Amino acid sequence: MSEKRKNILIDIAIIILIVAIGIAVRMPAGALPIFTEGEYLPNLVDADSYLYARRAVEFESGELPMKAFIYRTEDPMMTDISGGDAYTTNGLPILANLVHSLTGIELWKIIYYLCAVLCPFAAVPAYIFIKRRGSRIGAFTGALLLATSGAYGMHTLPGYFDTDAAIAVLATTAMCCAAEALLAENVKHTAIYGGLTILSIALLSVFWEAYYIYALLALGADFIGCAAARFAKEPVAKTGLALIFAGCTALATFTMGLIAAKGSISRLAGIALGDIKLIGSGANLPDAGKFVSELQRPGVLEQINKIGGIPAALFIIVIIAVAIYKTISTKRKGTDISGMQSGQGTPQGQNMQIFTAAFLASWLLVTLPLAFSGLRFAELSVIPLALLAGFVFSFAEKLGRSKRSKNAVMILLAVLLLVSPLCSMTQASKSDHTYVGSGRAEMTQWLRDNTEENAVIASWWDYGYYYQFAAGRRTVSDGGQINDEWFYWLGKAFTCDSPEKSAYMLKTLAAKGISDIDTLKYIDETEKPDSSVIKKAIGEDSDTPIYFVISGDMVNKAGTIGYYGTYDGTDKEPVCALSDSPVEIPCGSEGWVNLTGIADCTAHIKRGETGALTVTLERANGTFFDIKRCIFVKDGVTVTDATDPKEKPDDALVLYIIEHGSDISIAATSAEIADSTLLRLALRNGEGQSSFTPVFGNGNTVWRVN
Repeated sequence: MSEKRKNILIDIAIIILIVAIGIAVRMPAGALPIFTEGEYLPNLVDADSYLYARRAVEFESGELPMKAFIYRTEDPMMTDISGGDAYTTNGLPILANLVHSLTGIELWKIIYYLCAVLCPFAAVPAYIFIKRRGSRIGAFTGALLLATSGAYGMHTLPGYFDTDAAIAVLATTAMCCAAEALLAENVKHTAIYGGLTILSIALLSVFWEAYYIYALLALGADFIGCAAARFAKEPVAKTGLALIFAGCTALATFTMGLIAAKGSISRLAGIALGDIKLIGSGANLPDAGKFVSELQRPGVLEQINKIGGIPAALFIIVIIAVAIYKTISTKRKGTDISGMQSGQGTPQGQNMQIFTAAFLASWLLVTLPLAFSGLRFAELSVIPLALLAGFVFSFAEKLGRSKRSKNAVMILLAVLLLVSPLCSMTQASKSDHTYVGSGRAEMTQWLRDNTEENAVIASWWDYGYYYQFAAGRRTVSDGGQINDEWFYWLGKAFTCDSPEKSAYMLKTLAAKGISDIDTLKYIDETEKPDSSVIKKAIGEDSDTPIYFVISGDMVNKAGTIGYYGTYDGTDKEPVCALSDSPVEIPCGSEGWVNLTGIADCTAHIKRGETGALTVTLERANGTFFDIKRCIFVKDGVTVTDATDPKEKPDDALVLYIIEHGSDISIAATSAEIADSTLLRLALRNGEGQSSFTPVFGNGNTVWRVN
């Protein structure tokens, strides 16, 4: 066997090992779920997973045509709010159906496991790129870091059917090929790598609407690499090719949908800069991304933990420092950043290494600040970090004068670098990621079996995709509608203190989205809106059945929803807290319950010998929360609604005492939302109104809008 063939087989074996490790840490023994046939995948673990799962099922059944892009106006399950230009990409459900067709594996199994298997394959282009420029041990380390990255790992565990895995594979391929296109030894190889770059970005556009980020990164890093080499006064023979390649990539980027992507460009820019409203917003509107967890600005320690802890963070500093040092030494001494012998000390060798170092360093430095603009943006920095780590590891292999000392250095670095992410990934895969509880699943099955086929489900956005998938009904709101103006009116529909107005708003939003702001304003500003005016504005959709779903967690979200619905130009957020679970307090005894939603708040409940209840809200330090109003509800009927005549501070709370049989629950809310339609239906059983009729209840309730 020739030496070349032997090396190829070794590299293939290493790549298989890396991919196998990446898959294994995502699926440890004992963590695999058991399914029953016909189950609506309750074990998927985030909102977007249900969107892509629904599309995969609909493509297989022929309910929707298999298209790379589907506009919201083309999807019968979605309510459009943007005038028709919003779309979703379908690369992932198409890929799932392709795998299903080729392998015969049941589609639901592919949906559950595909991303956990796919993501580690990002290590393949990473290994090849580092190995060509560095050493085998460096390639192994960098590729394994990418395959087990916590930033990608948290969204590529079994049950996540989201685009992160495909983005990792295609983005790594695109960026590595973009560098190789200018490092290739001849025009033929440059054309091949350039074509692979454009193909990867084209495929990426089918999986992710913000694909252009990597097109721009490829262009920018290539130009900076060439500029760095020219600044070092080394011959840059491929500047012309760089211009041609950049021009072709830019043209491809534009033709793949730059116009359609303009909304997400503005949205991402707004998130990154922090003080710009999301697309669609106007003056004096709330920030739609304020409470979306993945758009929150993470703390430094939070991101350090996500990339693998303190050892990994320290190594990142080492990576950047060594990359800068070796770039300078390459210029001065003609040495190689990775220890590669080919071309070392020659003008071409120096040119290649200066380009590679500048390419990777610029890529990292551009994306690293984005990691602190949103929790999920950490993914943008993972790939250049892994590649740079591989090159630095290759350099570290040269340290030490003896083989024993070299091995000691390599083992120490490997322990520091790999143990933490491997452990964190394995631990995360063992954690409970349940997204849909049994109560919600039962309620959703009821909606599927007992509501009209043209019915619309009204709820907060976070479970919209799940209801579309599992109930098979259109929803008023879903995860594709993170829009300032939309959240304002949806929040107002839920927190308006007039159930009649809330019902009118929900009907208008279901029929028109926010394209008919005049009707929404008429409802909001008119003391008693005329139903005929609203029916005329809505048109033929006025008779569409609407079901308002109040899940068990929506009461705790009432404060967040109230932020949008009662927005007054400030960041003031109403609060709403509910006791963890009902308690039974016999006569002549007392008990304590924690309230979820208000920090350091415990309800102290006393029941006298005659059965009379006394409730105070206490802090751990023994002080009390101010209460301005108390509402006592017994078996769904308001028995007492009393306001304290004494002057209270503006942030004084409204206390709900809810008694069902012998069980007592406590809720505390801000005054702004105490009488909202949401809380009136959830806590007071909808008494005294006729705009909503209860049709289902199991801890989650469904109300038909009349």
